Amino acid sequence: MSENLDKFLNRIADAAEQSTLVKMTLSKPAQRRDDLRNIYVKPVLIKEN
Repeated sequence: MSENLDKFLNRIADAAEQSTLVKMTLSKPAQRRDDLRNIYVKPVLIKEN
């Protein structure tokens, strides 16, 4: 894995663990595919009944 990608993934993991990740949008994927354009990530809390 490239160093930049490793840093990016570590920062996302840290933000998720610290509950500081609000919203993330990824677009323009490196490999162009018709079925994948944008990825939207938003943390949610799922409560048990």
